[in-house]
Amino acid sequence: MPQSNNNIHYHRSLLNGSITTFYSVCFQRLRTGKMEDALFDALTPIHSIPRIPALLFTLMRPPDSRPHETQQQLLSRHASAFRAHLDKDRPQDANNEEKEKMGRLNLCSWRLLQEVVVAEEDDPSGHKRRRRGEGVNKGENDEDQDLLGGLSVSLTYEKVTSYFVIYTRFPTSYAVGRRRTTTATEQSAILCSKSSPGDLKSFIDYLCENFDIPSIPPLELNGNFMEATLDDYLFSLLQSFTRDGTSKVALLKDKFKSILDTIELALAIRLPTSQIAWTRICCPASDFPSWYYKMATLAQQQGSWPRDTFLSSMLRDGSGQTGVNLQAWSMDGEDPFGKDSSNAPRGGDEKDAQQDPVRREEQPVMRLEKLANSAYTLYKSGVKFKSQAVRAAGDAVQAGTTEGPPRGESANCVVRANRNLLMSLISHAHALQ
Repeated sequence: MPQSNNNIHYHRSLLNGSITTFYSVCFQRLRTGKMEDALFDALTPIHSIPRIPALLFTLMRPPDSRPHETQQQLLSRHASAFRAHLDKDRPQDANNEEKEKMGRLNLCSWRLLQEVVVAEEDDPSGHKRRRRGEGVNKGENDEDQDLLGGLSVSLTYEKVTSYFVIYTRFPTSYAVGRRRTTTATEQSAILCSKSSPGDLKSFIDYLCENFDIPSIPPLELNGNFMEATLDDYLFSLLQSFTRDGTSKVALLKDKFKSILDTIELALAIRLPTSQIAWTRICCPASDFPSWYYKMATLAQQQGSWPRDTFLSSMLRDGSGQTGVNLQAWSMDGEDPFGKDSSNAPRGGDEKDAQQDPVRREEQPVMRLEKLANSAYTLYKSGVKFKSQAVRAAGDAVQAGTTEGPPRGESANCVVRANRNLLMSLISHAHALQ
């Protein structure tokens, strides 16, 4: 029997005549809201839980009155029940096929994730994040006070391991013992997975059946979301760089290059002839226009952000690369390739296009399929976080390129930017309910 420490508790159960070990970690404390290492460097499908039911909410955020041992027993029971569900849900032929690929299931783990409160004087982020006048963060006035938390489930086979991570946000008052009046159904969550399709289906079915969830659909990420979160990500990095005393444009470009390298857009374009064309636009970090750094620095000082986004400038520059008049989009409605497209260009062009049907038909209709750089990639229904950028930012901290003593992960600008992106994904799921 393995020894246990303050955070890990082991439980053995007899299933189908063989001993299978389950364990659950009641709380994995995350000082900076760092995402699960297992999710790095792999395309992670994202599913949406627009409203967390009370049963799941209290499992992830147990009430103060629940004893630690009771919480551990709940997690252990779910680990056992999910293991039994896998055997029941999987047909025998599929079971044999997956056993051949993955081997025997040795371990099922359920553990909670909880970000701890960082004292104000120790908070590496300094100023609060900027608030966009529009976009995914509109109305999220409490975002800076929210903590990242959730549930991590893993299935350890002989050859591979499947991971399922539910991320949600908890107001800071939960962590310090002051309960808000917020009900469970007001909270949203996202499900990130790294697993076989069969295991993912089984986990979603288990959640729906045992926690009274109507459905857990894929989370669709539209062009507006990718545009807004790119600006947020760039601004988060810029805040970190300028806070560390870097203000010269040449040095800023070097830092962006070490972390992002190149920003790449993959676009599907429906031409007036109804043909679909694919194009790719790339902007190396070393070619970021100088005006962007000046504008971003000024925005940080003034606390507001201009309407002209970084991605809009990329599209203008990309018009010269593609020969197509690329413009920013509005994708809050139906698929831009459908009949009810809300993909008209912004600003005056939108008004002119509405008044002139001929001009409207001549406008190319775009759909952003992918936004990629060396830190992360966003797809229409998935994300890929890249460990290389985390290491690059960590190397800069260890090398003493930031002011003050090294502060470990709390000083890693990519860790903070990734955490903010996860928060934005949760907000996006909430907005779609």
